Amino acid sequence: MSSDATMMLLICSCGQKMKVATTSLGKTVRCVKCGERLSITADNTKQIPTDVVAARSETPPLPPQATHTAGSAADVAEKGPFKGPAAPAGSEPQQTARIGALLIQNGLITNTQLQEALTVQKERGGKTFELLIELGYLDKRALHEFFSKQPGIASIDLANYQINTDLATLIPKEFALDRVILPLDKLGKLLTVGMACPIDTVTIKAVEEMTGLRVKAMLCRLDDIHAAVQKYYRDPNQPEQHATLESFGLAKLALRPEDAAPLLSQLLALPASSRTIERLKHTGADAPVQEVARIAAQDPPFAASILTLANSSAYGFPKRVDTIGFALSLLGAAGIRELTLAAESAAQTHNAVAVDTLALEASSVFCAKAAKAIAKVACPGKEAIAYVAGLLHEIGRYALANIMPERYVKLDQSLPGPALLKAEKQAFTLTHPEAGYSAASRWGLPVTIVEPIRRHHEPEKATDAKDIVAVVALASVMSDAASATDGQASQDPFADCGQLLKSLRLDKPTAQRILSEVVASASEKS
Repeated sequence: MSSDATMMLLICSCGQKMKVATTSLGKTVRCVKCGERLSITADNTKQIPTDVVAARSETPPLPPQATHTAGSAADVAEKGPFKGPAAPAGSEPQQTARIGALLIQNGLITNTQLQEALTVQKERGGKTFELLIELGYLDKRALHEFFSKQPGIASIDLANYQINTDLATLIPKEFALDRVILPLDKLGKLLTVGMACPIDTVTIKAVEEMTGLRVKAMLCRLDDIHAAVQKYYRDPNQPEQHATLESFGLAKLALRPEDAAPLLSQLLALPASSRTIERLKHTGADAPVQEVARIAAQDPPFAASILTLANSSAYGFPKRVDTIGFALSLLGAAGIRELTLAAESAAQTHNAVAVDTLALEASSVFCAKAAKAIAKVACPGKEAIAYVAGLLHEIGRYALANIMPERYVKLDQSLPGPALLKAEKQAFTLTHPEAGYSAASRWGLPVTIVEPIRRHHEPEKATDAKDIVAVVALASVMSDAASATDGQASQDPFADCGQLLKSLRLDKPTAQRILSEVVASASEKS
């Protein structure tokens, strides 16, 4: 019997028992039951009798490197592929939940985004992390970096690695496609595999049972595995130029010309308008906070950039800054100077086809003013939040115009709400509320801003910040009504708003009065 079969039982104060190798003494592990971090010592472990280890020798012991830290290592220690008998039927969803929890805990996704990916997964299958990437919620590079920092995970660059084609017979093509895995090397009874998700213990266990070999997982980039599968699993009788993403089951992830989701995942910020740049230049790099606030209040992309920076971890209030005033007070003079200079630089390097967003900007500002006026009556104290939520509620339209300007200009922007959403779905495979939600979530904006962006056309579906969502939804109705008649409200713009008005405890006369006041105010300033 090899020395690595010598095992110990680590016993937590809560009573949870975990198997660790004797070589793990002095290292740490987090209890899978209570979460306590334990140092592995002779006092909290006991030797497992050799005959017990031998009786279970059909599967190798837990590698020492898997016992050093945190949640993922503890999960492997308790539920990983080295446990022995076949995994129970429910272990795939259990593992999905564990990996999802790790991604949420590390700030890569939100719980809402995970639930949406799981809903899509039920409809068409696929790996959860791939669906999150497809939906624009998870960045491939960030995912790779996250896995590379996990204890005991080694990585390899497939671009510079030559693979023995005979190994492809060890793992069926369909399995490799479904699990995003590739055999790399075999040495005796040890099989090294490349994985985009090397903590996928269910897949590792399945490969061990399939091959009768002990599996060592190596982290590889997702795109590299896709390319390698295409290369090594290609039908020798098929011309290579015919091999496509569809040939290895990834048609649903292919970037079609009209598919906006992957491009949204790369959208880090939106450029400010040329009018805003001119105003910033006029006020100078050391513009007063009040002046910068006035400028931002008229330009949704610039306001979004300010909030994105203020909600970054550098300022200590992640996902909690939801007003322009609070954001600028956090940034201070130095931060504002850096932001204005960055805005000017971004405008100079922005190469997108010119899209006239003047009407969209006017509509957004009107909605912001209406939302502030509604909040003053319906939820006092939240006027500043309502203004920002109204200003950014259609930031998804700016995002679509930025990533696909040639296609965006072909849309009829005068279409009424439902018709516009349908046209966007056909052109981009997603609507502007979905695009805005994806972008704003990635920028780290708070739920009081993100949820109205997503639900202003369907406020009844809001799960968070329901009062602000309702305010923005009503303000959006007012904005549409005002623009539909060149600044004059239609006869009864609130005919279909009974439930919405009820949720805000408003009646039609009050809503009509607010609309008239905002229209009058906008007319005076114009």
